[in-house]
Amino acid sequence: MVYYVTLGILLAILVLSVGYQGAKDVKSYFDKIGVYLFDKISLKAPSFNWETKKQKLSMLYPMKEAQKSLKEYYCRKLKLTYALILAGTILALIFHINPMVKGLIVDNSYIKRGEYGTGEEEVELKVQIEEETLSSPIVVEVEERNYTDQEIESMFQESEEILPTIILGDNPSLDEVRENINLVKKIPNTPIQVEWMMESEDLIDYDGSINQEKATQEGEVVKLSAMLSYEKQQKIYEFYICVYAQTMSEEEQMVKEIQDEIATINHHTKEEEHFYLPEKVGDKKLVWIEESQDMSKISFLFLCFLGIVLFFAKDRELVEQLEIRDHQLLLDYPDIVSKLSLLIHAGMTITGSIEKIVQDSKKSKTDKLRYAYAELEVTLYDLERGVSKKEAFERLGFRCGNSKYIKLCSLLSQNMQKGNKGLVKQLEEEAFLAFEERKNVAKKLGEEASTKMLLPMMLLLLVVLIILVVPAFLSMNI
Repeated sequence: MVYYVTLGILLAILVLSVGYQGAKDVKSYFDKIGVYLFDKISLKAPSFNWETKKQKLSMLYPMKEAQKSLKEYYCRKLKLTYALILAGTILALIFHINPMVKGLIVDNSYIKRGEYGTGEEEVELKVQIEEETLSSPIVVEVEERNYTDQEIESMFQESEEILPTIILGDNPSLDEVRENINLVKKIPNTPIQVEWMMESEDLIDYDGSINQEKATQEGEVVKLSAMLSYEKQQKIYEFYICVYAQTMSEEEQMVKEIQDEIATINHHTKEEEHFYLPEKVGDKKLVWIEESQDMSKISFLFLCFLGIVLFFAKDRELVEQLEIRDHQLLLDYPDIVSKLSLLIHAGMTITGSIEKIVQDSKKSKTDKLRYAYAELEVTLYDLERGVSKKEAFERLGFRCGNSKYIKLCSLLSQNMQKGNKGLVKQLEEEAFLAFEERKNVAKKLGEEASTKMLLPMMLLLLVVLIILVVPAFLSMNI
């Protein structure tokens, strides 16, 4: 029931998103679903931490509008979660068609013993006392069924009565046997074993199959002897059957033709890697069908769980991207400060210097986004829109969210008030300190890499020692 309700909800979301006006320019159905869900959730939960995510995304994508980045981010998460839950629901319904249930406990009171010869069976069960279930499982050893002498004699008599019926197979009676007979090795639902003896082995095989080439339309009487046995007790039962040549119906003829075709293919393709089933017999097309197992619950729960996990895992991915951004900002900081110092010292204005740095970064061959240069470009856009230099630099420091850049922006803002006197010297000192700090960071990263390599090197040393020591011990016959 849960599967159908879930599928109904998912299909309703799909139908609503297809006709949703807010996603009319979106081509992909899953993208439409992401837009639809985001708009509905943002309306229902306006107090959700949208601003926190928006601030983080604006740091990662400074050239994009913050609201647009937020919407694209959540649309990707929502459509992925929707797709996984939909896939899990559909698979659950498919696997739910043929459920396989094995009931060990009958009527919550007993376990059926195995038949004679099956041996002892161990069953692991849970025990519930009133409303509390014990955590430790109970192992129940169920021994095979044993019978009394009276029961065995009774089973012999019953076997003699039902044996003619059992061996009939698809034949109407023992006086008219045209199909293979069922020479059972064991009487069903009893421990009695059966051993067969017959007069005409050429006509009837020990597996009950009839040699149709030897059978005639006139019929032939064959004597069968069945030796019934249980442990040391035995009893022989004799009866006669009349075997005739087979008269096959249309369906039986078709089955025989299919089996003959399979046997022919099998004979001619023994050396091939694959066995190809026949596609046609005569002028009739064959379609082969294989039953599937019920894995509905596992697939449903797994993919739904995976969708939910990935939805929240995207937030972790966002945090990791922000950490990469912070690390990249620190690495680029000495270069930016050094370039500013050189350009301003050469006589360029602060705005011109920033513009020159951004232009040079665009000329580089790398396609990877450099966040520091992107933030400088955003600052240039702010200045072009009429934002004051002081406010533009303050925004730059706030967006970077790094003490180094805040200090740099503070120096540039003070320069707007006091002039360029001493600015170049301050920038040179800041560049020197930044390069020294980057050296220390590089040294620290190298030490961490060496530490990470220690365990693989120790394992490699252990392998080398084994290669050297084991042959020496073997040569000493130790």
